[in-house]
Amino acid sequence: MIPFRLTNALTIVMELVNIMFQPYLEQFMVMFEDILMYSKTSYEHNPLRVILQTLNKNKVYIKLSNYEF
Repeated sequence: MIPFRLTNALTIVMELVNIMFQPYLEQFMVMFEDILMYSKTSYEHNPLRVILQTLNKNKVYIKLSNYEF
């Protein structure tokens, strides 16, 4: 949540997320308005772990109820 009014907030957040995930884009994830992760098998959890650790390291929090796993 952005605690103050910010012009073009979505654009700024998208740029932040693109910078954070630059090493992983198109390896196992793509960015639109959401983070889309893909893997070859449904048992492959490493990409999810990397995404969650990157968010945690950069102190970016998500609302889990907004996401589907």
